[in-house]
Amino acid sequence: MQFLITSVSDRLQEIAATEDVDSVRVQVFRIQQSLREAREMMASLDSRLQPLLTGKLEEFRAKVEGISSIPELRLQELGVVAQAQRHLTENTALSRDLTQAADRLVSVAKRDIAQANEEARSVEKFSSAVLIAAVALSLLSSVLIFWLYVGRNIVSRLTALSRSMLAISEGNLAANVPTGGGDEIAEMGRVVEALR
Repeated sequence: MQFLITSVSDRLQEIAATEDVDSVRVQVFRIQQSLREAREMMASLDSRLQPLLTGKLEEFRAKVEGISSIPELRLQELGVVAQAQRHLTENTALSRDLTQAADRLVSVAKRDIAQANEEARSVEKFSSAVLIAAVALSLLSSVLIFWLYVGRNIVSRLTALSRSMLAISEGNLAANVPTGGGDEIAEMGRVVEALR
């Protein structure tokens, strides 16, 4: 009898430590078999000992059978562990997918940034070319204005007035003095004419 009770106790401890659902079920079967044998052996014992042993066997039976028994609780625990393992595996897969999606997003963002930088450089080059062209046209127009207006108009009139003044100073009072126009050069010509 003591051997059967010790066997039941040892099997309960094995159930508490096992990681295999089938092993739990096998151990439960063996425990129930040992408890049946113990009940059968009890029938052959002294009638004064039977009530004491019956209570202890019922305690063992409560720990082996029912929804709050050690095997049932261990099966629930193994189910929770298996579910947690599935969730962990699923979480790992989702994490990997999320990392890959983030990597793709970063790659697309880098490509877009590089393309935007290239477009900005292109616009900058175009703006520089336009600015250079504008400066060149401005310089060209300045040269043309100077050549056409200052060179032909002002300088030639000043040169003519200077020749007239030199001719008058050499005694040629019949020299032609340019006095046409309404600007300062014409005013200077009128003063030279008055002085002559």
